[in-house]
Amino acid sequence: MNVPNKRKINSIAFRLIKTKKSRNIFSVFAVILTSILIMVVLTMSVGLSNASRITKMKSSGQKAEISFQYLTENDKNSVISNSLIKKYGISKYVTSITNEPWEQNTLEIRTADENFADMMYSNPHVGKLPKKENEVAVKSWMLEKLNIPEEIGQTFPLSFEVDGIKYNFKLTVCGIWNDNAILLPYGTAFISDILADKLLKENYNYTNSDYSGSIQLCANLKGDIFDLNKNLERLVTETGINRELSLPQINSAFKNSEYNIQSLWAIALILLIIVISGYLLIYNIFYISVIKDIKFYGLMKTIGTTKSQIKRIVNIQALVYCLIGIPLGIFSGYFLAVRLFPLFISSTSAENINIKPNIFSILISVFLSLITVFISCKHPARIAAKISPVESLKYTGISVKNSIIKKKNSNVSSVKYMAFANLFKNKKKTIITIVSISIGMIIMNFFVTFTNSVDINGMVKSYICGDFLIADKSYFNTTHSYSPAYTLSDKIIQEVSSIDGVKKVAEVYYKYDEKTYINGNTYTHSQLYGMDNYWIEMLQDSIISGTFDREKFLSGKYILIGSDKSNLLNIGDIVSLNNDRKYEVMGKVDYIKLDALSAHFYLGVGFSAYLPEIELKNAGDADIMSATIISDNKKLDNAEKEIEEVISSNYNLDFRSRSDYTSEMKNNNAQFTLVGISLSLIILLIGILNFINTSLTNIISRKYEFAVLEAIGMT
Repeated sequence: MNVPNKRKINSIAFRLIKTKKSRNIFSVFAVILTSILIMVVLTMSVGLSNASRITKMKSSGQKAEISFQYLTENDKNSVISNSLIKKYGISKYVTSITNEPWEQNTLEIRTADENFADMMYSNPHVGKLPKKENEVAVKSWMLEKLNIPEEIGQTFPLSFEVDGIKYNFKLTVCGIWNDNAILLPYGTAFISDILADKLLKENYNYTNSDYSGSIQLCANLKGDIFDLNKNLERLVTETGINRELSLPQINSAFKNSEYNIQSLWAIALILLIIVISGYLLIYNIFYISVIKDIKFYGLMKTIGTTKSQIKRIVNIQALVYCLIGIPLGIFSGYFLAVRLFPLFISSTSAENINIKPNIFSILISVFLSLITVFISCKHPARIAAKISPVESLKYTGISVKNSIIKKKNSNVSSVKYMAFANLFKNKKKTIITIVSISIGMIIMNFFVTFTNSVDINGMVKSYICGDFLIADKSYFNTTHSYSPAYTLSDKIIQEVSSIDGVKKVAEVYYKYDEKTYINGNTYTHSQLYGMDNYWIEMLQDSIISGTFDREKFLSGKYILIGSDKSNLLNIGDIVSLNNDRKYEVMGKVDYIKLDALSAHFYLGVGFSAYLPEIELKNAGDADIMSATIISDNKKLDNAEKEIEEVISSNYNLDFRSRSDYTSEMKNNNAQFTLVGISLSLIILLIGILNFINTSLTNIISRKYEFAVLEAIGMT
C-alpha cells in the first residue's frame, strides 16, 4: 500500500542527524573539502585559459575568431548573411599614407563600426567613433608623433591621395585609443562613413589595384571553437568568395585546439582524482555510519519500513550535508583560487588578469560535489535497505571468514597480533583508508619529482645562449614590445670584447622593414635579424623546411624565413627589401628555438627573417639589438663586474647573466610546486580526516570489547 508517510520519514532522518553531532561535523567537512578542491581547479583553469587567450589576442591585435581582407560589397553581404556568422564587424579601407611623417609607420585611412573597433581593440578609451564628416578617431601614439595633445577636439591634419585625386583635411579628433606602435607598427585613422563615401565614389565596389573601397570583415562563428577550421572552410565554400584575394584566416589565439584538448584532459584527470578522494572519504563516513546504526535500520524494518524509505533516510542526510557543505566549499574554493592564481600565473607567459566568479565553474563544482556525495552514499544506503531485522542484531561489518588459525610458536594474544588482526576485520574499510591517504602523498610526490626533473638549462636557453646578454632596457621588459633604440654601439662591443675572460661577443642586428616586396608584387611588413657567424650552426639546427647551405647563405643572396603566420612565402620566392636588395628564400626555420635571439614578439602581419649581419649593416639604420657574451668559466665573476662598469655610463643599457635566468627559473618552479603541494595537502587532509574518522569509529563501535579486555587485566 502507498502510505502517505514521507513527512514521518523526513522527520526520522532529521532526528537521526541531530543525534550524530560528531559524524555531522566530519561529513560536512568532507563535503567542504571536496567542493573546495573542485572549485579551485575549475576556477584556476578557466582563469589561466582566459589569461592565455587574452594575451594571444592582444599580441595578434584582434579578439575576433576569423577575419577577411579585401572583400567587395557583394562578398561582404554574402558573408554576413551566412547562417554561420554569429557576430561581425566591418571596416572600409580608403587609402594609405606613406610620406612624411608616416614613412616609418604607414597610416591607413578607413572606417569602422562599433563591432569592428571592439574586435580590433580599437574602441576609443576617450571620446567615440566618428559620426560627422569632419571627425576622426586615432591611436594615442599618433598624436604623440605629431606633438598634438592627447585631448578630444584637437585638429588632426591628413594629406592623402585617392584614385589620383589629392586631398588635404584638418579633421577634429573625436576619439582616442591606446595601441602599441611596435607590436602593431602601422597607424590607423577612423573617419566617418559620410566622408569615406564621398572620397571613394565609384571605387566603392573596388576594382583598382590599391584596394581603395575594399572591405575588411572580422567575425565570430557559431559552433565550437574546436571546429573553426571546418566552419571557416564551409563559410568560404558556401559564399564563393575569392580565397586568394580575401585571405580568410583564423585568429592565432584560437589555433591551439590541440593544446586546449590536452589541457582539458589534464583538468579532467585532476578532477577525477579529487572526486575519487572525496568519494573515499564520504563513502567511508556513510559506510561506518550505516554499520554503526545497523540495528536502528533493522528495527525500522520490523515496523514495516520499506527499502526505498530507508534509502530515503540515508539520502536526506546526504542532502543536508550538501546544502551546508557545498556553498561553504564553493565560496572557500573561490577565495583560495584568488590567492593561488597570482602565484601560478607568475610562472607562465600568460597575461596576469584578475579572475572572476564563473557561473559555469560554480555549476560544474556543485554538480560534481553532489554526484560525489550521492555516489558515495549509494552503497551504504543499499546495505541499510537490504538488512533484515534478524541480521541487524548480529551484523558487525567484519568481513573476515571464520577459520581456525594455527601458528606454531606465535603469541596470538600479543598486542601486536591483536592490532594486526583487528586491522583486517573489515578489509574494505582498511583499503579505502589506506588509498585515501596514499593519493595525497602520490600527488605531492609527483609535483616534487616533476619540479626536480625539469631541465633548467634547457629552459634558460630560450632566454640566453651564452654567459651574458647586453641589450637596451626595453629588450628585457617582456611586458612591452622591443623598441629599437640604437643604444648598443660598435664602441661598446669593442670595450666588452677586450675584457679579460671574454672569449666571444656575438651580435644580433635588428631592422623593421615596412615595405618588403614578395616576388616583386605585393608588399608587407617584416622583422629582419642580422646574425653573427657565431649563430650559423644554430640557424642550421633550426631548419624545418628547405636545405641550409652555409656558403650560399653567407654570400648575401639568400634569406631564411622565421615567423610567417599567413604563409606568404615559399622556398625559392624572391624577397626585396626597402634597400632594393633581393634575396632568395633558402628555407624556413623554427623561430621558437631562436626566441633567445629575437625581439620577443611577432608582427600581427608580415613575417620575420634571418640574414648574415653584414647585410643589415650595409642596409643602414639597423640596430644592434643584443650582444651575447661567451666567457671563460673561471673568470665569470670578474667579467660580470667589468661588463657592468662598461655599460654603467649608458643609462639605457642593461645586461643579464645566465645565473639570473637560472635563479628565475628555479623560483618559477618553486611557485609551481607550491601550488601543487597546496592542492596535494588538501587531498592529504581528506585522507587524514578519513583515517581519524575510521579510528574514532573503531574505538566507539568496539567500546564493549575494550571494556571486556580491561576487565581481564589489560591496561
